Amino acid sequence: RVFDSSTYQSKPEEVSLENASEIARKKIEEIGEFPAQAGEPSVERLEEKDGEVFYRIFWEQKIEGIPVDRGFMSVTIDPAGNIRYFSKYWQNITIDTKPKITEEEAIEIAGQKAPLIDLPELLRERIDLAENVYADLVIKKPFHPLDKDEPLYGEYSLIWEVIFENVEGGLEPTVSFVALSMDAHSGELVGMDYTM
Repeated sequence: RVFDSSTYQSKPEEVSLENASEIARKKIEEIGEFPAQAGEPSVERLEEKDGEVFYRIFWEQKIEGIPVDRGFMSVTIDPAGNIRYFSKYWQNITIDTKPKITEEEAIEIAGQKAPLIDLPELLRERIDLAENVYADLVIKKPFHPLDKDEPLYGEYSLIWEVIFENVEGGLEPTVSFVALSMDAHSGELVGMDYTM
């Protein structure tokens, strides 16, 4: 009788849409890079031209349910469960996540302060003629593109992003916006962002 060692070798687990995130998680834990507070990821099936299937798993960093701007971890695994791509930009942040200003107050304050900001005419019109105005709570570094006295980016803060949004065009509309960043504790405008 001949001993066949292949009978005793464990076969790699076949990767599927259902188990890709768990396989990726185990692989990342093996290299000591999996953050304890990571939530549920999104999983995307990618099929190459030759028919080989890969899976991209993406975790968005959140602190108490609030997204951290540009905080993420992404991994792509092949059909055998091997890591083909890994990127991690996960912030170690301690922050008070309870805003002292409500979403409605943030929108009202931004509307009052916007006329006082020295802005180019195009951005002023976008604020004045905005079709949609809403606010998102995020943790981010304020961006100061127009204030030469401030560093380009501030420190991580709890921010209400008050978005003044315009939709232009017919069949393929384009969305332009001006976003005023407001400290969610003090109500101070701390930055802005916009599309051209």
